[in-house]
Amino acid sequence: MDLLSSDFELPPRKYSLVILVHFYAPALIAKLIPSLKPDGLLLLETIDDRRGNYHALPHIGEVFELISGQMHVLSCQAKPAGPQFDRQVVKLLAERS
Repeated sequence: MDLLSSDFELPPRKYSLVILVHFYAPALIAKLIPSLKPDGLLLLETIDDRRGNYHALPHIGEVFELISGQMHVLSCQAKPAGPQFDRQVVKLLAERS
């Protein structure tokens, strides 16, 4: 199964927990959120900002825009990253509304 495929779908309100570690794909997260049960948890940890890998990091505020209105942030650590500090390293635990 290709999680980044445009025809990839998950059943709605099926999962209690989704874990994404060292991976960030906004389209995938947008598909995963509806698959969480109410009160289901999303644990997201992007990669660190090392040796040019900042291209795989979200822009500042991007994660929060993506989950806004659908998830309640329980815990978050975010720090600016990249040469212009326009990206973020994010460690987030959020609960589906």
